[in-house]
Amino acid sequence: MPGGVACSIIGYHISRHTENTDSRRTMVLFLNPFRNPRSARTGSNAALLSLCRPRMIARIARVTSLSQSQKCQFSLASSLCQNSQYTRPPKTLPGFSLEGQTCIVTGAARGLGKEFLTAFARSGANGACIDLSLPAATSSIEHITSQVKTSSQSKGINLKPYSCDVTSESQVQSTINQIIKDFGKIDVLVTAAGIVDNVPAEDYSYAKWRKLMDVNLDGSFLCAREVGRHMIQQKNGGSIILVGSMCGDVCVRPQKQAAYNASKAAVIMLAKSLATEYVSHYSTLKCRYTH
Repeated sequence: MPGGVACSIIGYHISRHTENTDSRRTMVLFLNPFRNPRSARTGSNAALLSLCRPRMIARIARVTSLSQSQKCQFSLASSLCQNSQYTRPPKTLPGFSLEGQTCIVTGAARGLGKEFLTAFARSGANGACIDLSLPAATSSIEHITSQVKTSSQSKGINLKPYSCDVTSESQVQSTINQIIKDFGKIDVLVTAAGIVDNVPAEDYSYAKWRKLMDVNLDGSFLCAREVGRHMIQQKNGGSIILVGSMCGDVCVRPQKQAAYNASKAAVIMLAKSLATEYVSHYSTLKCRYTH
């Protein structure tokens, strides 16, 4: 995410939780003084910016004057490498529990999918790790298990690996049926399986376009449909979470990824559409998307 966007978002969240208006505006401008250059040069914004800029310049000057070893202390990555005593803060709240629930994640052998499954395991949920490669899914579970066992949040671990090509209707159906057979039910689905290609549109082959759409869009639909059917039948509600992207809302630069952007825009609308359909069957059956 571009730094300016990140700062704008941070500033927005701070502004929501800061009561003093002047302090709020000062904090937003301090985080990202050029978020709106035109307004920053006018009225009270200009005065606030004039107050913030010297502080920013002074802080930058202090950091740039440091030696290389001192600069490394400002790097989180360096700190993690140098300090073997460091432990990451918990990614789930201690009081949050999903015990007794079954959560399945596609593309859970790596990346976001693996992080989602780890969070579910820390919260005590049963978990199904779905990936194209069974060895990769098994390895992911072994790593997650070792992480959760050393965590104070461990509530018991019950994870199973499954090999499934999410672009295959028959494989998705058989995998979902097997998970239901193994765990008895499904409470949460997260579709994290996805691919991205950074290729100019004029050089992008239709075969690659088709493969990307098959995984990102069709895979999300097939999994959501099968799990949705089960949730409607069990009449117990549930959550279906489709992993979208900010690229589904805005075009980012300089990445050239028209196919990926289009697929994620479709995934976002798919989630919205399924949400309106599923709620008519059961009020606690929800379909969401996340960036």
